[in-house]
Amino acid sequence: MATAPSDPNRVAPVGQPHEDPAAAVCPPADLAPAVILRPSWWATFCAPYRFIFQPRRAAATMVAGPRWAAWLALGVGIILIVCLTVGATLWSKTVTVEWDAASDAAGLPIPILQERSLEEAWAQWRGESAAAAAVRALLYGGIPVLLSAAFMAWLQLPRVHRSGRTGASLLRAFFGVVSGIGLLVLLVALLGAVGAVVQNNQDRQMGAASVAMLPEVFSFVVALGYFAAVLGLIFWVECACVGARDSGPTGSPSPRCERCGYDLTHVPASGRCPECGTDVQAMLVPGMRRPGCSWEESPGALTWRDASLALLFRPSSFYARLQVWTSDTMARRFAAWHYIVLFVGATLWGNLVAWRMWGAMSTLWSAVVVYALVIPLSCLLAGWGIQRLLAAVVGSVWLVGGTMPDFRPIWKVLSYETAYLWVFVVYDGLLMTSLFLFGDWMSALVVSITGTTTFRGVPESLAVLLGNGVLCALWLWRYRLACDAVRWANF
Repeated sequence: MATAPSDPNRVAPVGQPHEDPAAAVCPPADLAPAVILRPSWWATFCAPYRFIFQPRRAAATMVAGPRWAAWLALGVGIILIVCLTVGATLWSKTVTVEWDAASDAAGLPIPILQERSLEEAWAQWRGESAAAAAVRALLYGGIPVLLSAAFMAWLQLPRVHRSGRTGASLLRAFFGVVSGIGLLVLLVALLGAVGAVVQNNQDRQMGAASVAMLPEVFSFVVALGYFAAVLGLIFWVECACVGARDSGPTGSPSPRCERCGYDLTHVPASGRCPECGTDVQAMLVPGMRRPGCSWEESPGALTWRDASLALLFRPSSFYARLQVWTSDTMARRFAAWHYIVLFVGATLWGNLVAWRMWGAMSTLWSAVVVYALVIPLSCLLAGWGIQRLLAAVVGSVWLVGGTMPDFRPIWKVLSYETAYLWVFVVYDGLLMTSLFLFGDWMSALVVSITGTTTFRGVPESLAVLLGNGVLCALWLWRYRLACDAVRWANF
């Protein structure tokens, strides 16, 4: 089947000129960040702090720089985090409340306010050995940071890996994650200070007047700040890992049969695949087999809606038409809009629940903060975690099995699969709403049928666990469909 290189019907490899433009595979757009010069050790060390508001640049610098300088930046960041955490803890210990065994006229224990200096709090905290206390603080602070960074790197591996050794890609993902150590230091300093001030204020009020406390809503606002900080850090890491991608050659592999993967480099454009008999021209003419996604061609509300519906109900057809070798910028924007709409929808639902449930809380504002802000943010965090965890599991299986010759098409799949989160939202939203409105109606139904209360609370737990487990299994199946559709894509 092979022909001479001068044959005008020969299908040239991607990126090389071809006598017949209609039969050549279009060179894909650049999917990787721009190549940067190897930075100095000082630039690498300062990158997490210098580019604290430029995540992609910080990650690209950390990945391209000397490894020892990147490790040094991580070590210094861990030491700063430990020092700030210990400092905030000691600050909160300068004001404490102890309860006297004696009781007041109402029979309640009497609070006794205790105030001490930072030096006294430090002496009490460190014990007899300052060195042992420092080692203990580094272990308790450093190990969680390292384990969290390693876990986040594994979650981001499918979005960073391209081809080649998995270990090298995992290291790139790790340094992409730890490039956010500067932002983490800033957040620990701010949140630690706020937490210490709130704790001391509460202790002073409790010690001054036995029942005086800060308003309930204030504690919820602080909790909301912690949620926002976590989500902000996750968003930062998501952006940074795009900058940690391999910046090597951007050409796609040789032209392949999209049905069986046979190399079509030397197969005439007017022929058929020698392996499965599929028409070659249909697979190699731009726009003929893969016309693309309407959202990428003309982004807007209507095309976003149409693409989302196609993804939810016809995933195989959507990915069979998707051009995967173009930039994934629009795919990431598609995912971002889904998260925004999900948050808005969860907020509206939370406000309705707050209006229905606020009587069970001390103030309406407390109900609004909990049900309209904390719960929607928790839903976003849970949705992101489920999506990244399943993607990491699937990506690891594909890496071990060598299923995907190049992971760049998967970058788009991961972003577009965000639409499937709506299935979880609908199922869990309806389930939670029914429980809010009608209480433990499932248990009541079981009791009415069986006449026993032994299994009270079990039906609700099974509905949550088994229902979401089935949805996760369906998501894994969707990834399989996507892999089959984009594995040998030529566009």
